[in-house]
Order: sequence, then C-alpha cells, then structure tokens
Amino acid sequence: MKLSNPYSALFQTGGIASGTRRSSVYENIGPSTDIYARGYFQITNGLPLDDDGDRFVLIAFVVGSTTLASFRVYHTNGVDKFNIIGYNGTTNYPSQSTDAIYPAQDRWYCIEFHAKIHNAQGEYHAWIDGTERLSITGVNSAVLGNITS
Repeated sequence: MKLSNPYSALFQTGGIASGTRRSSVYENIGPSTDIYARGYFQITNGLPLDDDGDRFVLIAFVVGSTTLASFRVYHTNGVDKFNIIGYNGTTNYPSQSTDAIYPAQDRWYCIEFHAKIHNAQGEYHAWIDGTERLSITGVNSAVLGNITS
C-alpha cells in the first residue's frame, strides 16, 4: 500500500499465538504537564481480538520508560472496546471502556487523547470522531513526573 501523505504510516504485525509484537512511532517532547495528541486510525484486520485481556495501543503518553496513560483497543468479556488506562500514583491503573462506539475493521477513526499531570486532579480524556467518550479524573498523575514522549 502506498501512503501519499508525508505524515502517514502503515504498521503491520503478524498474528501470534502468544507473546508480544510491537510496531510504533514516537516523538520526544519537552517535559509537559498538559498534552493532547490526535491520530487518524484504520484497523484493516485482526478484529475481533482473541482472548480477554488482549489489547493494542493506538496512542500512549510516556514518562521516562513508563507508560503514563494510553488509548487502546481492549478485549473484555468477549467484546472489543475502545479503552483508556492511566497511572494513578500507585500500582492501581484505573481504566474506562466505552459502550457507545466499538472498534470495527476498515473504518477510519479520529482519536484524540489528553493527559493532565497533577498530584490530585490529574485527568485523562479521549474523543472518538470529535465526541468525548472516555474520561478518568481526580487521579494522582504526577508521581512519575512530566510527560516526555
């Protein structure tokens, strides 16, 4: 497939029985306490995911080598869902899934993801096709420090 836009990318991972496969692109940014990211995504195959707990990340915010928060497709209770998960200052990673819209193959989605760093009022928000669908608020997102990529 030829990509005509200089800001586009095609990622492909082969199917696996178990283990992890990664394809990624990243941007190092100056330390930030408030960040937004937007991407346009099309999943051409691989859905539905096989097992509960299977997932793949579309956008992630990283501090050092630790993922602060991510927007992902997550398989739970036999269903693929859009989901966000974020750090809460402990080993507790609160997450939220949407039942309003489900990921489908061969459809384009505009995904916007936001993280705000704060020691008590941290928050994570996600918009799908311009509508806010997911949010986690009132968390301690500052323990790791500022977002770097």
